[in-house]
Amino acid sequence: MPASTKTTSQKTEADKIIRRRMLYAAGLGLIPIPVVDVASIFSTQVSMVQEIAELYDVAFKKREAEIFIGVLVGDLGTYGIIKSIPGLGSGLGGAGLSISAAAATYAIGKVFVQHFNQGSTLFEFDPEKSRAYFHQLYEEGQLEDESLKEKKFNPKLTFILIRWFVYFLIVIGIIAGIFYFSRQSAASYAFTDKDLNDLEESASIVHLSEEKEIDSLTANAILSFSPNSTEGVIKAYIESEESRYPKGFVLDAIKFSGKSVLLNNRGGVKQLQNISFLMKKYPDLLITIYGHTVDIGALFDRQKIGRERARGLKDIMEKFGIAGYRIKGNYIEKPTSPDQEYWGADILLFASTVEGNVVIKKSEN
Repeated sequence: MPASTKTTSQKTEADKIIRRRMLYAAGLGLIPIPVVDVASIFSTQVSMVQEIAELYDVAFKKREAEIFIGVLVGDLGTYGIIKSIPGLGSGLGGAGLSISAAAATYAIGKVFVQHFNQGSTLFEFDPEKSRAYFHQLYEEGQLEDESLKEKKFNPKLTFILIRWFVYFLIVIGIIAGIFYFSRQSAASYAFTDKDLNDLEESASIVHLSEEKEIDSLTANAILSFSPNSTEGVIKAYIESEESRYPKGFVLDAIKFSGKSVLLNNRGGVKQLQNISFLMKKYPDLLITIYGHTVDIGALFDRQKIGRERARGLKDIMEKFGIAGYRIKGNYIEKPTSPDQEYWGADILLFASTVEGNVVIKKSEN
């Protein structure tokens, strides 16, 4: 199929996707439940971008799409807030949000179609640069919404949307029930320092192979590690002839305040970068990052905080060029202390067992 024909076909199919999602968004905008309406509209917009990405054979990542859509839409979601104000009721907010949701969905779809049609990937999308075009399309989408309703919005379609909404509520109810009971019946087990020590006891002596052609920045950075720093200690451990894996270390520069999941110091970022340098030099090195959490309170909440901290640290290392498959994330419970305001992270080193890349010396014990 000629390129021009394929492009035209893709645009035609993309328009169908956008129109269908506009109708979904318009119907969801009439949901008389604050927050639920906005969340469901946002979900259908993310799904729309995924459909368009698949149409253009573009790699899709939900988290990035959600961030980009949030930046594009900005404060256009205020109609959802209006519905929650006593005295105004759902009529004003619902009608306004229905129009706004359809128009925003139209604009989002068109922006991404133009972006993908130029051969760009999702990760190359710049939402700030696209906002002006988005707002232009948003005005166009309001007119398109009215035209679409005149042609398509009939009793049969209304019934379909209502049925879809009922299904949606059922699914939400099931998810809420699972969420509630999982919290009530969460296992008493929590990952602790003892579990980390147990993993180390199963270690074998491993010699990691080195990447011979690393860039000068990586090489010089590794040479500059302070011997007393965590990364300096890890470097010396890897270079030792008797190194055993898995092996755990405390990332002393990583600090979180209170229950925050956001890294709050530059030293922590620098330490993650240094660990990344080591991973570039030793391509067989795999790691698990354990976000610290406390040993009191609801287990579900503790696990969530620790895992989100680990996920955030993993994202930072991926930005430093480490492939995601080489980094796992989990939580580890630490004993509480009245004077300990900050919590950090542990790291567990593993060795890949790809034959030919790693030499394993069996323990004599």
